[in-house]
Amino acid sequence: MIKTITLKRSTGFTLVELLITLTIMGILLTWATADYSEVRQREKIDATAQMIQESIQFGQDYARHLSVTSALCAGTPEDQCQSTDWNSGWTLFHAANHDSSEPLEAIRYFEPKTTAGVKIEVNGLEKPGKIIINGEGFIVSKTNTTNAVVCDHNQSYHSVIEIDKAQTIQLQDHNSTQFSESCRNA
Repeated sequence: MIKTITLKRSTGFTLVELLITLTIMGILLTWATADYSEVRQREKIDATAQMIQESIQFGQDYARHLSVTSALCAGTPEDQCQSTDWNSGWTLFHAANHDSSEPLEAIRYFEPKTTAGVKIEVNGLEKPGKIIINGEGFIVSKTNTTNAVVCDHNQSYHSVIEIDKAQTIQLQDHNSTQFSESCRNA
């Protein structure tokens, strides 16, 4: 009598199948994490640019409402408009005598909440680190090309704020151009 042995088919996964599945999941997870961190950095850039735009608008409203000259300056209130580093924040000063050696009266300090990896560069100012706003709320500038660029050293994405004498316009979602290159290289 001949016995036939029938093998039961295994219902589990083989080691090779399991390793291939885990490898694919690892690749997808790595790709998603890198993409997410880039999105978060773009959000930081846009939030900082929005804060700069709102700060300039606040300074214009303040100057127009009180009919006084004000200055939005790089740095903390203690810097008294002597800093050119916008990355540490910026301060609005009541600046009736912004050219004198008298201490300026700080109105409001703006500290960006998300500056890690973000670089701020303001170009085309009459005086470096200082945006002067006259009593009518207009920005005092000799050039027509004043802008603020917010970028990341490691990305080509940046946000540009064009600062006109009467208003600010935020241009978002820019990729590699002259602005991002100058911001990253500065």
